Amino acid sequence: MAAARLKRKKGGKRARLTGFLFILLMILYIPAMWKWFFTKPMNTGIIQEDTLELKVPATGVFIRNETVLSAEDNGSILPIAQYGERVPTGGTIASFVGKSEEDIVTQYQNEENALLLRILDNAKTAGNARLETVNKAVDDKIISLAAAAGKGELQKVSDIRAGLDFLLEERARNLVAALERNKTQSPELQDLQKLKNRVTKLLTPVRTDIPGIVCYSFDGEESMWSPESLSTLTVGAITLDKTTEEKDLNWYTPQNIPVKKGDRYGKLVQNDVCWLALAVDEKTFKALSIKLETAKLAQKEAVIPIEIHGVKDRLPLILISVNDLKDENGNALVIGKLTRGVEQTMELRKTEVSVVLQSLKGLKVPKKSLFGLNTVDNTADMMLMVANRASLRRVKLLGTQDSWAVIENIPQEDMNRRVKVYDLYLQNPDGIMDGQVIQD
Repeated sequence: MAAARLKRKKGGKRARLTGFLFILLMILYIPAMWKWFFTKPMNTGIIQEDTLELKVPATGVFIRNETVLSAEDNGSILPIAQYGERVPTGGTIASFVGKSEEDIVTQYQNEENALLLRILDNAKTAGNARLETVNKAVDDKIISLAAAAGKGELQKVSDIRAGLDFLLEERARNLVAALERNKTQSPELQDLQKLKNRVTKLLTPVRTDIPGIVCYSFDGEESMWSPESLSTLTVGAITLDKTTEEKDLNWYTPQNIPVKKGDRYGKLVQNDVCWLALAVDEKTFKALSIKLETAKLAQKEAVIPIEIHGVKDRLPLILISVNDLKDENGNALVIGKLTRGVEQTMELRKTEVSVVLQSLKGLKVPKKSLFGLNTVDNTADMMLMVANRASLRRVKLLGTQDSWAVIENIPQEDMNRRVKVYDLYLQNPDGIMDGQVIQD
């Protein structure tokens, strides 16, 4: 009996000790577990110096000096000037062949194409370095052709195949021109020259009395969007017009264009300048109006960079006028001109544009890291992490775009309270006090 009581007494002590140790562990670990469950992590970032561009979307319409090319009789137009080529006054754009001689010319073109392909094959066999470019271009077209065929896009397949034929012909013609410049003689080149001499007497040259860029497409709105319309243009006219459809094969020069008398087959675009009318929101309109007025007072041009949908290069737009007659959405009209990139945009009429209002260089941080914004003086607070402690700093806000902001130090701010490149900042500073210890 005594042994049993002693055993129960020891078991009770052991249970009390175990319970005490459990309570002690709970006291030690509950705060840590509470913090782990309910305290959000302190994410930090490094301040970087960067350039932030303030861009705004706008809808635009291109206005140009355009002369529509029309056929003088029934027959076919055989382009000589390539798509996008500049021709001078009196320059030859194409040749015209009458309806009765079309069969002869078609036969000539087939023979010419066969000779061109033979010349390409001979150059390939000889390892001519000029073929590297055409080979790459053809490979790219074949990949596009295969992808389009896989998706069942029959019209796209037809367009790409036409583009492939065009590439082969153009590269072959360039190769022929190079061989002729080098006075290279071959049976194929001699046969090609005989063909040209035989058919020349059947062709009538089509010349221009004004200089410009040749474009073998038109939208039928050349007269509507002429420079004379600039003074009467409204925002509504821009927003009601449909956006230009994207084309797979820009700069395509057809081998021949069947026409009837009076048919339009292209246009000539004067390449010195074109105009772009933009419908912009009220805030953007005010910013551009101020920029234009400031430039006029300084007797300078107001130039803003723009990015045009479908055009690779950024182009400089020279502002020339503003019109504050707004539509029902509050949009107003801004007109500018382009003296560069006219040939890059001549396929476009209505388009989507990004206007670069400002390029700001400074310290770039996420907007969510800023708080306590004062819209009067554009200042805000941000929290740095210095030696594991939160350090409150007041900064000047230069501008924002999307989720980013560019900041700088407030003038005459205490040097010890300034922010600089490579400082650590808290990305989520909510609830953090100045001087608080930040635990990882």
